[in-house]
Amino acid sequence: MGKFIPSAVQSARRRPQLFLLAWLAALFITGAGYCLFTPVFEGFDENAHYSSLQQLSDTGAVPVHGSAFLDSHARGYAGPTAYGSGAPPFDQGLTYGEFFADPARVGAYGPAYRTPGLAWDFEKSTTPNWAAQHPPLYYAVLAPLNRLLEGQSLVDRLLLLRLASLVLAGAGVFLGLRAATSGFAGSEAAAEARLGFVLYPLMLPMVFPEFARLGNDALCLFWMGAIVSLLTAAGTAELGRGRACALGLVLGLGLLTKALFVPILLGIAGFLLFRALAARADSRLMRARLVELGLLGALAALVGSGWYLYQYAAFGALSGSDESIRLAREGGLVEGLKARFSVLALVRGMLVALASFVWAGTWSLTLLPLAYMAPLLVLAGLVGLASGGRAAPGHAPLMLALTIWALGLFVAGLLWHMFVSLARTGAAGTPGWYLHIFLPVLAPLIGHGARRLLDSRLRLVFVGLVLWAVAYQVAAVWSGLALYAGCAAKGPDKIFTFSAPVLCLSDAGEVMARLSVLVYPQAGLVLFGSGLALLLGLAALLALPRPGGLRTD
Repeated sequence: MGKFIPSAVQSARRRPQLFLLAWLAALFITGAGYCLFTPVFEGFDENAHYSSLQQLSDTGAVPVHGSAFLDSHARGYAGPTAYGSGAPPFDQGLTYGEFFADPARVGAYGPAYRTPGLAWDFEKSTTPNWAAQHPPLYYAVLAPLNRLLEGQSLVDRLLLLRLASLVLAGAGVFLGLRAATSGFAGSEAAAEARLGFVLYPLMLPMVFPEFARLGNDALCLFWMGAIVSLLTAAGTAELGRGRACALGLVLGLGLLTKALFVPILLGIAGFLLFRALAARADSRLMRARLVELGLLGALAALVGSGWYLYQYAAFGALSGSDESIRLAREGGLVEGLKARFSVLALVRGMLVALASFVWAGTWSLTLLPLAYMAPLLVLAGLVGLASGGRAAPGHAPLMLALTIWALGLFVAGLLWHMFVSLARTGAAGTPGWYLHIFLPVLAPLIGHGARRLLDSRLRLVFVGLVLWAVAYQVAAVWSGLALYAGCAAKGPDKIFTFSAPVLCLSDAGEVMARLSVLVYPQAGLVLFGSGLALLLGLAALLALPRPGGLRTD
């Protein structure tokens, strides 16, 4: 046994393709578990994304603000719905507990939503569709699959669409991980990158609810993986005109997916401009870099700017976001901030964004006691400090465009959204889970910080915090299942309240029986547990001391 473990480690390091396949399998299996045990429309904004997809695939019309409405089947969904957020009470809709307390509703659910052959053609309701603020590319990508799923039950259709989104996100991660390790096989940077990609979903479990749902963030992650791949391929060399054109095309497609790519485009363009001006002592090199920047910007604008120009012309809001349009009609940002700005609300919004980057659960936004999350925040901060914000060696300088410039402007964009939210409502509500589209950028940083901690006096503290994060994810997932089964509820402080002992584990059989009415809990838990175990095994394998690298201090 003493010889087996080092040889297994060396085998994993020498055969990165094997590691890549094992890691992708673990990620997909775990995410598929989430898809299977999450009830209909419990994913963030799923009813709105579903309505946009149905409208585009059934009618061919692109959903736009002011003329797009929720699908009547989604709006009239007779099953239990996610708890509300904001100010209590949070149980204004049909809660899971109320649903399971009514045998008639429970009996009608299967025939209505789990029986194939029923018509689910798009029919607009009278409720505006807030997802119409988003560009249409994600819905266009999934539209062919949605048409193939005609005749499937609503539960199965949504499940398969979630899995398709998960595949898109996984493909982006594949591109990012391959880029972070290709060309550096066997090097310290490649080993650190692999460790970071494995640790990422263990340390930051919110990555699963974010991408194991129907939503355009999955396609955003795919484009981010492609961007990382293009920038990393250049290494320390020049970008080149061909790669600049490809990067501009991908950024334009990102703009057609979500407005999150506006700061990403500005960050990359700003970096490339700075890099060109820094070479002014060499006029030929500076001109070449400016030409590359021009090609990138022109292609990105040609592909993606039309949507935003339309939004500005029609609604006076370049981003096209529902909140920005409403704020413009209500007097604008300055007037709104004069009336509602609060330093306390802004600080609280920043803390909520940080916490929701680590974990927020599903759309019911119900949490375990906040003290249990504190070690996860400590872990994220500790790894961030240990990494020193350093990108993997060999990826500089072009990867700086993402790790510093684009990510920095993206965070600034989230802060801007906090001010917009403050101006409208007095609360700075901005989700931190959007940051997970930067997974291919952040994972190598996490790997570098983790390796430094593992080779230091803090290794036991670090390992203990990672295990706590895994235990937290398991407890939070089970608590969510108890919520969906009506054995738990969302309290006035947004914390789970349980009606049976030990997080309702004493009634585990009843919880699973109830959930079987809505989803596939047994299969979901098997996949979730198997994927998480595989991730832990890979993390343990990669975290073992490097040959000659074990410290005794």
